[in-house]
Amino acid sequence: MFTFTSIKLKNFKVFRDITLDLTKTKTTTKPLIIIYGANGSGKTSITESLAFFLRSIDTMSQSHRLQEIMQNADNNLEDLPIKKDFLTKNIARMLQIGSTRQLIQNVIHTEATSMSIELNFKTNNASGTYYLETNQEEIIHERLIYTLAKRRVMCFDITKEEKHFNPNFFTSDEFRNVINKELDMYSGKHSLLSIISFEILDKSEDFIKSGLNHSIFDFMCHLKEIDIYLHHSLLGNENDIYSYTDYLIKNLDQGDIPTSKRNDLKYIADVLSPVMHGIFPEIQNVFYKTRDNKDKKHLRYQMYLTKRISGETYDIPFTCESSGTNKILSLLPYIIYAMKGHAVIIDEYGTEIHDKVAKEILEHSTPYIKGQLILTTHATGLLNGITKNDTPSNITPDAFYFITSSTTKKKKIIRISDIENRLYTNYNYQDRYLYNPLFEDALPNSNIGDTLASLSQQLLDI
Repeated sequence: MFTFTSIKLKNFKVFRDITLDLTKTKTTTKPLIIIYGANGSGKTSITESLAFFLRSIDTMSQSHRLQEIMQNADNNLEDLPIKKDFLTKNIARMLQIGSTRQLIQNVIHTEATSMSIELNFKTNNASGTYYLETNQEEIIHERLIYTLAKRRVMCFDITKEEKHFNPNFFTSDEFRNVINKELDMYSGKHSLLSIISFEILDKSEDFIKSGLNHSIFDFMCHLKEIDIYLHHSLLGNENDIYSYTDYLIKNLDQGDIPTSKRNDLKYIADVLSPVMHGIFPEIQNVFYKTRDNKDKKHLRYQMYLTKRISGETYDIPFTCESSGTNKILSLLPYIIYAMKGHAVIIDEYGTEIHDKVAKEILEHSTPYIKGQLILTTHATGLLNGITKNDTPSNITPDAFYFITSSTTKKKKIIRISDIENRLYTNYNYQDRYLYNPLFEDALPNSNIGDTLASLSQQLLDI
């Protein structure tokens, strides 16, 4: 299990200095967090801060993967109609885009000389704090506080000038020497977590476990329990995903998998059928059509839906479904992973989905969340606690957060309890948010009506 207790950002995109408190009590974290704010207020920046964290852990591994492809370009291109120089130029571009320097320049505040993120978190039986600070081009400070030998201690504290490790961090001189050598080689270019992550992938598990404290190894494994769905990514791609989850889970609609996973398709179809029928009553069944690839080791799969339309039954490829239905399917795995104990962050939840469906998905999944689900959204229907038959909503008011900003006040992220003196279940906070002056700084401050009227008149006068 992995959950965040707080996120602190300094000079990260639109935020100069901001803290997001995700605790329910001193010892527990909130399972559901829903963040509202005007366009441009910084909702996506919160998601991007966690994506930046995950990307910073992967820089060294990604660099080595791309360099291996470039070195073996002749063999890789043997059966492909691609020229070597085209491939190498594109890989060189990807190396530049995925570098720590480029990642920093994508997110650091334009007027700042340094930027930092501080993540406080909990795992199954431990808690910790990770701090990363950069200047405009490289990492200048990295620190981890975590539980070692049942005590919360400083595990490492690294600056450009000094390296400090807890005496229990390494369990062999050999591994300590490997890490120290790479820290000297890649100072500022890769974080220590990125170096360790690469070593875990590159070396045998026995070697890593014999040289690294078991609690740190477990912590590195817990980082795979963070899943992020960005509506627009740090690199400008739409619907970018930062996740260690299984390929099939991330590509439910179609793709290629080893033939050994054929039975997994049936299992997933059996799980999805009642879920999709519950959301769309006309969907009677979910199933997959497959065909073996030429190598006989992999198969191509495609999802189909059995739908009841005007009294007739049809089998329809999922590719023919609407963008809203596609969006729902792409989000479902992340909801499920939050239920399994992951920390899941979804940007712009509810985009392309009807408010009623977006709310019902959360209503039915929230009681089963064992990890954490953090959402940014404009779907104000989630704020309405009134449900059918006047039963209490599973989306409780303490889940609601708001980004406030104005021309005279510092940007903040506040809980609804910071605005309302008392919170009530089964209450319509949607109307309170949209129309009560208490929420004025959390709403768009727009004179769009007057602007459009003036623009229309100008266009008519042309």
